[in-house]
Amino acid sequence: MKKIILDCDPGQDDAVALALAMAAKDEIEILGVTTVAGNVPLNLTQRNARIMCEMCHRPDVKV
Repeated sequence: MKKIILDCDPGQDDAVALALAMAAKDEIEILGVTTVAGNVPLNLTQRNARIMCEMCHRPDVKV
């Protein structure tokens, strides 16, 4: 199993990438998600990453 830390700016494209990574929990252990400003401001990227964790039923993933 690969262990990864995702560094992203979850707007539309990175939100999909997060969802795909979280869906592969038998293959990928997500150690955490870090966010940066990009397509949207930092406060929104953090919020979006947390929302994606909730939507994917992955409260174990730290943002």
